[in-house]
Parts: sequence; structure tokens; C-alpha cells
Amino acid sequence: MPFVSIATGPAAAVPTINLVAGGLNLIMLISEHEHARWREVLRLFIPAAIVIPVVGYGVDKLPTDTLSIINGAFILAATALLATGARAHSLKGRRGAVLAGAISGAGNVATSVGGPPVAMYAINAEWPAKTYRPTLQAYFLGINIVSFAVRGVPRLHHPSLLLELAAATLAGWLVGRRYARRVDDNVVRNMLLITAAVGGIVAIVRGIF
Repeated sequence: MPFVSIATGPAAAVPTINLVAGGLNLIMLISEHEHARWREVLRLFIPAAIVIPVVGYGVDKLPTDTLSIINGAFILAATALLATGARAHSLKGRRGAVLAGAISGAGNVATSVGGPPVAMYAINAEWPAKTYRPTLQAYFLGINIVSFAVRGVPRLHHPSLLLELAAATLAGWLVGRRYARRVDDNVVRNMLLITAAVGGIVAIVRGIF
């Protein structure tokens, strides 16, 4: 998110990621859809879909610099939660699904970072490993579509940038898929957390200065 924000500007970053990530969600879901837990998808998606238009309307009114700072702060907070391995015991059952979906939807439409709440919900619900990824891909496909509809088509300085980002995303997924089993999970996790933290700091600094 923060690096796409640098390339497109804070206002265009979220709908751009919603569009590109939604395409990747669909590609991944097609190959694994038989393991998705559709009831869980709906339990998370419905509260998210209700919250997204409300938060999206408020975000559109914010100045660009303020939006960049919010994006960075949200990313740093999410990174810290994932780094500590924290579990929220309140994110269990039906009430937990509503809370996780609502927070995730708000984060997705505001900053395109909606993963941590539903990841924590999935961990607390003890989803089987084979259902984890397709279920979340189905959920994120849904909220990316809703978020994109709310935020609208991104206004990019160069129209070709969207195609370049989409191509880079697809290339990254193909490379990751090929080498996923050869790289230690902890190494990948630490690299992602460091990258996200640096990106969050960059977004905050950009908004301030």
C-alpha cells in the first residue's frame, strides 16, 4: 500500500489496489475454491459491506496529506499486531465475525489494509490450513469489489500505470508461488513485516512534509 501510494498518490492508491488485488483474489480463488468456507465468507462480508460505504464517504473528504498519514499509521499498527502474534479472544463466534468484518471493511476502504482483523479471527476460529487461503481470498474479492465501487475509478497521472502495477502483481504472485516451498516461512514473514513497517513510515513522513 505505501509504495503504491508513492507511485499513484494517496487518493488513488486505495482504489488502485482494490482493483489490482481483486483480480489476484479471483485468480487464486479459481484454483482453490472447493476448499472455501462460504458461510464464513458471508459472516465476515456482510458487516464489512455495510461499513465500507460509510467510511468511504468520510475518507473522500479528507485532504491528501492527512490521508497519507492515516494510511501510514494504520499500516504500522497492523504490522505491530502481526509482529507480536497477538490474538484477540473477542474475535470469536458470530459477534467476532461481525467485529472483524466491520474493522476489516473500514480498513480496506480507507487504507487498503483490511487483513489483520480477519486473520486474527481465522486464527481464533482455528480454520483448517487448507481452507484458510481460499476463504480469505473469497472474502477479500468481495470487499475489494465493494470498496472499488465506493471509491470509484482511480485518477492516475499515467493510465498505463494501472497495467504496469497489474503486471507486476501477477509476476510477483507467479514468482512467489514457484519459490514458496523453498523459502523459510519465518524469513518471508520477517521480510514482509519490515517492508510494511518501512512503507508505513514513508507514508507518514510524506504526509507531514
